[in-house]
Amino acid sequence: MDWLPKATSNVGSKFLSDLKNLIESTSNSNGGRPVILLSHSLGGLFVLQFLDRIQLLGAFLQDIGFPEGVRPYKTRVLPLVQSLPNPQVPVTCIFGGGVKTPETLFYGDCGFDKRPEVVYGDGDGTVNMVSLMALESAWDSRENQSLKVIKIPGVSHTSILKDGTALDRIISEISSINYEISTSLLR
Repeated sequence: MDWLPKATSNVGSKFLSDLKNLIESTSNSNGGRPVILLSHSLGGLFVLQFLDRIQLLGAFLQDIGFPEGVRPYKTRVLPLVQSLPNPQVPVTCIFGGGVKTPETLFYGDCGFDKRPEVVYGDGDGTVNMVSLMALESAWDSRENQSLKVIKIPGVSHTSILKDGTALDRIISEISSINYEISTSLLR
C-alpha cells in the first residue's frame, strides 16, 4: 500500500502565507504599529524561514509601520549574509534549564539492537543546553543583530508554556518590547 502523499505538501507554504497575512492584518488593525512575533520550539524555525523568505523586506517594514527600519536594513543589515542567516529583527530567546536532559546516547557492541546507555546533562528536558545556547554563540559577534538570551531555571521545554514564573517573564519581555516600540513611534 502506498501511503506517501502524491504531491508535495503545501502545509508549510500555506502556514507562511497565512502568517504574512496575519501580521499585515494585525498591524493594519492596530494603526500600522509593528507586530511582535512569539514562537515556541519548531515555530521559531518557521518564523526564521518566514523572515528569510521576505524578498522585499524594506517594503514589508514600511507596510507594518516600521519605516525607520528600512534605511538601517538596506545599509547595514542586508550586506550581512552568512551560513545561518540572522532574521534581521531583534530576537529574545527564552528557554528553561536545570532540567535533566538526555545529552549523549552510547550504543554498545550490539549496535542499535539494544537500548543505548543515556548520559544526562543540563537542558530543558527535551533540548540539551549546548543546543539551547547555540543561537547565542552563532549570533554573538554579528553586527546589527539584537539578541537577548534569558534562561529560566527549573522550567522544562513544555512547562515554559504554562509555568507561572515563566509566563510572567515572557509577558514582561513582550511588554518591555511593546513599550520600546510605542515610545520610538512617538519620537
